[in-house]
Parts: sequence; C-alpha cells; structure tokens
Amino acid sequence: MKSISWKSAAELVGLASIVASLLLVAFELRQTTAISTAQAVFDVNTAHDESYRSRAENPQLDALIENGHNDPSSLSERELSQFISWLHADMNISEAMWFYFDNGILEADDMDGFMTSVCGRITTKGGTAYWKRRAARFARGFREQVDKWCFE
Repeated sequence: MKSISWKSAAELVGLASIVASLLLVAFELRQTTAISTAQAVFDVNTAHDESYRSRAENPQLDALIENGHNDPSSLSERELSQFISWLHADMNISEAMWFYFDNGILEADDMDGFMTSVCGRITTKGGTAYWKRRAARFARGFREQVDKWCFE
C-alpha cells in the first residue's frame, strides 16, 4: 500500500508541476504579447512623428503637403511627385500598422485613432486621387480595410 501512496503522491506532484509550468508559460506569453504590442505602437508612432517633425521644421514641405491634399492641381509636376512620394511613405507606415492589427498584435478597440488618421490623409482631394491611382501598390487586405474605413 505504501508504494501506491508514493505513486499517487508522485503523480500529484507531477501534475502540479505541469499545471504550474503551463501557468508560467501563459504568463510569459501574455507579457511577450504586451511588449510586442507596445513596441509595435512605439515603432509606428516614431515613424509618423518623424514625418510630422519634418513638416514642423520645414515650412516649404508643410505647404507642399497642405497644397497636395487640398489643391493638387496647383502643384508643379515636381511638387506633385514630392507630394505623392511623401504620401506613399506615410501610407507605408499605415500599412505596417494595419499588419500589426491584422496579425492580432493590436486589438480592434485600439484602432480608432489610427483609422481616423489614415482616413484624414486619404479622403482629401489629393489623398483620394493618390489612392485611386496607387492603392494597388499596397497589400490587398490593407486596401480593403482602408476602403471600408474611409469610403463606405
């Protein structure tokens, strides 16, 4: 009978160890997810901040972007090319943010500000013209999401 007791005790200790290990893995996974989410938001915000900082420090760039959004026909060919390049780089950052969302790194509840930001760029006169001509350069899922967010 003692061998059965020892065996039962050993099984119980083994089971408790497995449960404790699973709880530890779950905790570590949760921490890793939180870190990944924070890093994703930081990375995208840093990239967008660089764009805004450039605009704040360069009045000509700021005017170019403003005119590109509001009256793209007023831009020279060179200026229009610059605006398109700036907007494309900006949308690349937005696409990266969408990939974080689409892969579950960011929750849908956290996307309101991002959605407003993207639509603010794409629904202007110049932004809409850009999107109609160049949306195919982005991932299909991103294009569909932008169309749903901004144009439906």
